[in-house]
Order: sequence, then structure tokens, then C-alpha cells
Amino acid sequence: MSKNIHVVEDDESICEIVELILREEGFSVETSSSATEFSNSIFSSHDVPDLILLDIMLPDGDGRKLCEMVKQSDSTSQIPVILMSAHANSAEVIKDGYADAFISKPFDIYYLVNEVRRNLRM
Repeated sequence: MSKNIHVVEDDESICEIVELILREEGFSVETSSSATEFSNSIFSSHDVPDLILLDIMLPDGDGRKLCEMVKQSDSTSQIPVILMSAHANSAEVIKDGYADAFISKPFDIYYLVNEVRRNLRM
């Protein structure tokens, strides 16, 4: 059974690349392009993803706050969250204590896949 990853990314081209890479690696992928779309999906569904790949800078919200919400909810707290950004410092992001990992953009494809697998314990 393939693992399900929810990608939250507002840049359409980055989202398409990440989705393609993950699907080629055998993962099932769901995407959201905004904080609102993601929140409506994750907190209203009983079918939660195995991992969330979450951009920090979204047009209608901050991915760090979404990560905090995910980690504080009983129904989603166990889901690994990897934050992504071209503008954030990884030490600051991880220091906040909510994200399980951080990927800096632009990212290396192999690093992305390895981080996903590592956080899924594969």
C-alpha cells in the first residue's frame, strides 16, 4: 500500500514538479494551493495523509502556523510535517518545535525524496 502525501504549495510549477517526483517514487499525492484549502481538507477528513509537505509562504497564511495547528490537533498530531521555503532559516524553523524537518528551496530532488522517506521511516 502506497503512502499518501499532502503537498501544500502555491507555486503551480513547484507543486507539479514535487507531485511528479513523489508519484514516480510510488507515493499517492494530494495537493492544496492555499492555507484555506489545506485546512478544509485536513481537518474535515477522516482520511489523513501519512506525511505533509508544507510551504511556509502561502498567499493566505503562514505554513508554520498551519504546522502548529496540525501538531496540536489530536487527529493529526502524529503526521510528520516537512516545511519548505526559499526564505526561512532551517534552524529557526526546526527550533519552533513543530516541524519534523525543513527543506530549503530550490531543493535537490534526491534530498527531497530522502527526507520524505526518512520521515515516513521507510
